[in-house]
Amino acid sequence: MSVASFFEKIGSEIKSLFKKEPTFDQIAQGVITYVSPVVLTILTFVDPAVEPLVSGILSKIQAALATVSAVVKDGAVVAGSTAAATIESALSSVNTNLASILSMAEIKNSAKVTEITAAVNTVSSEVTTLLTNLPAVTPAA
Repeated sequence: MSVASFFEKIGSEIKSLFKKEPTFDQIAQGVITYVSPVVLTILTFVDPAVEPLVSGILSKIQAALATVSAVVKDGAVVAGSTAAATIESALSSVNTNLASILSMAEIKNSAKVTEITAAVNTVSSEVTTLLTNLPAVTPAA
């Protein structure tokens, strides 16, 4: 059984509804809409003692996702653009911050480590898919 990512499902729905290939911008906005609540869910699983640490990291993740959202709302992200570079930087930051949550000893020893890991991996997988499909930051020569 194959599990489609949010990225794939959103692209498929846009294509089905509008009978044209979706843009990166359209799909990215949809993915952010779906993963943002998952990011917030992570905090519900952590031990109250480490909540302030994790909350600070999640705030950075939310800010990076908000940056991506603002950039894609402004229009077409094209190869070599400042917009593409901004998105790449923000999404890379999201993955770095997600990894830092999983590396925390308090998370590794948490009773909810499975739930935290699943939520982090879901978001990270979608962010990685966005990065993979992002128009090239450096245009081909």
